[in-house]
Amino acid sequence: RGADYASAVAANARGVGHMEQFEYAKAAAEFEQAARLAPDWLPARVNHGIALFNQSEPGAVAAARRVFAEVLRADPDNRHARYCLGVIDASDARTADAHAHF
Repeated sequence: RGADYASAVAANARGVGHMEQFEYAKAAAEFEQAARLAPDWLPARVNHGIALFNQSEPGAVAAARRVFAEVLRADPDNRHARYCLGVIDASDARTADAHAHF
């Protein structure tokens, strides 16, 4: 089955709405749905990682790191994923790793 971009864009828009309300878990679920509907549409995956990174749940930052790494496997020059990984590494005091991403 091919990608369903119309449904993916709708799920992404719902996720953005949840992000604006600081409802990161709900946003992550919508972005994850968007990524499932259109696996090659990287903005949905980046948004998913951002929503995970903003959660205070245990393991959320590690999950965000995995999402951004997946994006970089598909697009090694993706600036959004690099920046987000840089922020994560900087917050973990991994300065050299953060610098490489920035």
